[in-house]
Amino acid sequence: MSEVEPPKPLPAEESSSFEYRLGDFDELEIKVWEGAAKMRILKGKDGSEAKEYLISRGDTLNIYVWQWEDLNRDVIVRPDGRISFPLVGEIMAEGLTLTELDDLITGKLKEYIKYPEVSIMVREFGETKFGLKRISQDLPERLTVRPDGRISFPLVGEIMVRGMTLRELHGKLAQELSNFIPSPEVYVNLLKIGGKKVIVLGEVSSPGVYKPQANTRLTDVIALAGGYTKDAALGSVILIRGGLSSPKAEKINLANIVRGDLRNNADIQAEDIVYVPKTAISNMNYFLEQLLGPLKSSGAAVTSIKTIRERTSPFLSSGTAQSGF
Repeated sequence: MSEVEPPKPLPAEESSSFEYRLGDFDELEIKVWEGAAKMRILKGKDGSEAKEYLISRGDTLNIYVWQWEDLNRDVIVRPDGRISFPLVGEIMAEGLTLTELDDLITGKLKEYIKYPEVSIMVREFGETKFGLKRISQDLPERLTVRPDGRISFPLVGEIMVRGMTLRELHGKLAQELSNFIPSPEVYVNLLKIGGKKVIVLGEVSSPGVYKPQANTRLTDVIALAGGYTKDAALGSVILIRGGLSSPKAEKINLANIVRGDLRNNADIQAEDIVYVPKTAISNMNYFLEQLLGPLKSSGAAVTSIKTIRERTSPFLSSGTAQSGF
């Protein structure tokens, strides 16, 4: 067992299914491998089938526990198929799906954390040592969504991606490429948010993606998102600049702005991300890693986004876009 001290219980947090939906001029990175990766066929209630990756020996797994930085780490699946994780101990991971391992770790952490939120992604495939072949050199790695909402990808052809989540595009590419490539492994990452779009998340009535007009201030975009909720920690609103590639965050006291001190009512720029938290943010680097990772990577979205609350946004005609656009 780890020497990490058992953390104190967290207050209940609402889980979320918010996922960014692609739009025109978004820039994507797509990586493709072929090999003998082990998959499990999952059947839906409607009779549909989906494949989910099975963890293998040598895989490097990135495991996050929301708000518990001491627990977050990369772990390698050992030759015996097991991993070791703080407070949990030894776990047989080989042969499990990422969702199954997430559920297992979450269940064990409930002995120490009242509402554990766990997210797992594959940092590196161990099967690379046993024949998994990177073929991205034969395919374009960077693509921009055209003004018609489409991309063109070899072997697959034209794809309408506007309105798709990264997870949905990942599934579409994997399914289509399986007709040409043995056991394709596909990762889709969002490199840059295109166009004049701003993301507003957290304790607002309608989290989502908006297209603000010129000369828009911080309070304006929060108003576009339906305003802040009664649970918002107004003294710790986070404004993230620099896009997904080089984000820089600053903390803004919205309470002072609401009381009439407009000096920090920042001008909003394209690609800004505004997050209204439920509690004060103390570790900014950790916060950025937790918030931005799931937004920009299909790999991080495997176990869903559990740290951002979402409600459906109405379609707003005055220069805004619907939630998740």
